Amino acid sequence: AVADLAGSRGEVRYLSPAKLRLGLELAMQDSGEAILYRDALMKRHPVLFWNLWWYCARFNLPLPLPASPSDQTAQWFTVCGWDETR
Repeated sequence: AVADLAGSRGEVRYLSPAKLRLGLELAMQDSGEAILYRDALMKRHPVLFWNLWWYCARFNLPLPLPASPSDQTAQWFTVCGWDETR
């Protein structure tokens, strides 16, 4: 998964779909439905947020999280890919 608020690149570890679902379920148990706002999930569980973002972009699906009024993610884009050879 990719960028931060400053527009630079970043990385998070890959989660399988099963681990992503489990992580989202646990986050909801701990924080309730409020965690399902984009900015809340991104701040409190960035690995979950960016993996969900990646899967949605990879399969051309809308991000199923509502945006809060202060959300800036509507202006971001994602490029799906795998690690570059180093």
